Amino acid sequence: MLRIRLFSLLAGFALLPGAAQAQTTITACYVPKSGSVYRIKVEGTPTKCAQNHVEFSWDAGGTAPAPVYFPTTYANAFVVPPGETAELKMSCPSSQALVLGGYIKHGPDAQLVDILANSPDGSADTWIFRAHNYGAEQSQIGTFIRCFVLLAGS
Repeated sequence: MLRIRLFSLLAGFALLPGAAQAQTTITACYVPKSGSVYRIKVEGTPTKCAQNHVEFSWDAGGTAPAPVYFPTTYANAFVVPPGETAELKMSCPSSQALVLGGYIKHGPDAQLVDILANSPDGSADTWIFRAHNYGAEQSQIGTFIRCFVLLAGS
């Protein structure tokens, strides 16, 4: 649904009269928190994107926009009891592509926790984290995955 709305918005930008027709490149900014898009670098608009907004552009001469990817990070955590192995699997939503994952160890015996898996689980959208705790105290593993949304040119 988001992809359809953004594509409609981008297509609408290309049809704007006046300044949009006079230039060959349309430049806009993507707002990751809301999914909004706004024009820049034409009369009556800002000259650059606001902080934490992502600039992208495309040729208004009838060619399809280049693919524009926007990252989303998802965080989670799991506990590894003393002397045990624990795991967590994290997946991107179906409209997004998995790119990477990472972790950080927490707890008094964090140095005694071995990370056994920190990689895709063999599927296209799931990352697996697995750890074994050799310490006497439970440890927590903070995890994240980074997923990308294809907004244009798909």
